Amino acid sequence: MTEIRIPAGLPLLRGGVGRNPEDGGCLVQLASYLSDGVSWTDRTPCVHPVLAEAAIAVNDRVEDYYRPVLAPLAAELVGTGTGQRPGKPGRVLNTRLALWCADRTAALRTPRRRAHCARLLAAARAWADCPCDAHWWQVRPGAGPDQWGPADGIALCAAQATHARRDPSVNAARRAARGAVFALVNNATVGVDQTLGDFLTGLVAEHRRLTGHTPQPAQRWDRACELIGATR
Repeated sequence: MTEIRIPAGLPLLRGGVGRNPEDGGCLVQLASYLSDGVSWTDRTPCVHPVLAEAAIAVNDRVEDYYRPVLAPLAAELVGTGTGQRPGKPGRVLNTRLALWCADRTAALRTPRRRAHCARLLAAARAWADCPCDAHWWQVRPGAGPDQWGPADGIALCAAQATHARRDPSVNAARRAARGAVFALVNNATVGVDQTLGDFLTGLVAEHRRLTGHTPQPAQRWDRACELIGATR
């Protein structure tokens, strides 16, 4: 995570969606604000949809005292959605992000489903490595969601992210990200805030590894301060 000292006076992070910067808002709203100094939305095109889904889910499930720790990630989210890869490259990215989420929740899968999930994920991974029709036909989700446990469903979503159309692909990857957050929360005994923070930090880093995205410079925070009349 980029080390950035959070300036006093920046919009406060809160659970849920805020109406305006003065009201505070979620991590994605802060990213939208940092992108242009005007936007205040959790549906900003400047953040990749899968990262946005994970960021919103994490933001809303950590305790208030911990949420400011997430703030530096807002600058790293900015620009991840710019120039999203169309067609097959976009599906490959969606699939790899979903696979990353599935890998982080592997231990939480239903015992009787683990072997099936492993085969499903191996097929999705093989397709992502070589996205040809032959590999795509090997990705067969199999049984319906009602027969899968929560963590098993993340593997199902990773397989569905290989879908030939962009919208189903990105939506499946979003479900994988959201499902991973839910699974981590429901199975955590201690340190859930740190667990979620590490998950989101790792997912953002994985996107950066896959795409070569360069996080926005720290000077963006200075611009945000200028816009709202705050000082560092």
